[in-house]
Amino acid sequence: MNIPERTLLLLAVIAACANSASASTYDGNNFSTWIKVSGGTGSASFTPLVDGSSKITTNTGSSDFAYAGGYSLQRAFINGGSFQVKLSDLAGLGSFGDGQAIGFLIEQNGILYGQHLKNTGVNSTFTSQLYDGTFLANNFQNFSGAGPVNPEFDGITETRLGFYAANSGSGTLTQYYKDFSVSGAGLNLVSSIPEPSTVIILSFGLTLLGLTRYFTRR
Repeated sequence: MNIPERTLLLLAVIAACANSASASTYDGNNFSTWIKVSGGTGSASFTPLVDGSSKITTNTGSSDFAYAGGYSLQRAFINGGSFQVKLSDLAGLGSFGDGQAIGFLIEQNGILYGQHLKNTGVNSTFTSQLYDGTFLANNFQNFSGAGPVNPEFDGITETRLGFYAANSGSGTLTQYYKDFSVSGAGLNLVSSIPEPSTVIILSFGLTLLGLTRYFTRR
C-alpha cells in the first residue's frame, strides 16, 4: 500500500501535538520564572526565594488595600468546570489574625483577573491548603482595568495561572508560600518543550517518511 508522504507527516504531527496538550493538573514550583504583579493603595511585593518558596509582604495603613503575586508562563486553555488550587503557606514577620487573603490569578491577553478564595490564617509551619472553586467568568474580577470585564473559559483562549495574597489595614505583614498547583477536568496545558514521548512519536513519523521516499526511489 502506497501511503502519501504528506499524510504520514500529518499523522505524526497530529499525534505529537495531541500528546503535548493533554493535562489537567498544573504544578508551579519555580516562582523565579513567574511574572510578578502588585497593586492597591498600599504597597506589596512578591519575592521568589532560593529554596523554591516565595515571600509576599504587604504594607497597608488603616484605609489601604494591597496585593502581590504572580503567574506562570505556562500556557493553558480552560473549558469551564470545577478547579482545586493547592498552596502551602507559612506565617512570617508581622503575621496575625487571618494572615493573608489568597486569590486565584488568571491572565488572558495581558489582562489580569482574580478570584478571592479564602484566608490563610497564621501557621507556624508550612501548611498545605486546598481551595475549591469553579471556572465561571463572573467569579473573576478584572484587576487591570483595561479590557473585558470577565475572562473567557471557552477552551480556546490562551490563559496563564497564578495566585496573589492581599491585606488591608494590617501594617507590614509577611507570609511564605510554596507548592502551588491547580487541577481541573476543564484545564488543558500546552507544553512549550515536547515531552520525550512526543519526540519519539514525531521522530517515528519522520523516519517512516524517509523510508517511504527511499523505497519509492529504488
